[in-house]
Amino acid sequence: MCQVQIRRLMSVWLFKGTIVSKTLEALESSRPWIRHIDDERGDGSSIIVTLAKGYDFADDPGCGVKGFDTVAEVRDGTRKADVVTKAADAA
Repeated sequence: MCQVQIRRLMSVWLFKGTIVSKTLEALESSRPWIRHIDDERGDGSSIIVTLAKGYDFADDPGCGVKGFDTVAEVRDGTRKADVVTKAADAA
């Protein structure tokens, strides 16, 4: 593989990484129930979403941290309908 091809591949990879990062940042800033999103896919893990205090994932009561494989899964799995307020904090 020549230097030009390597540079193109690197720029495409970096560009995609930037797009993903901006999408995750947008989700984090627009959904107040999300405390933090950590993209650990580069380390062979997943995208880790931590909910703000007082929130749990609806499909796993008591759990405020969840891993997702794709940005689309983060978008779909962190909608307001997929997050519940903890009973103790709601009272």
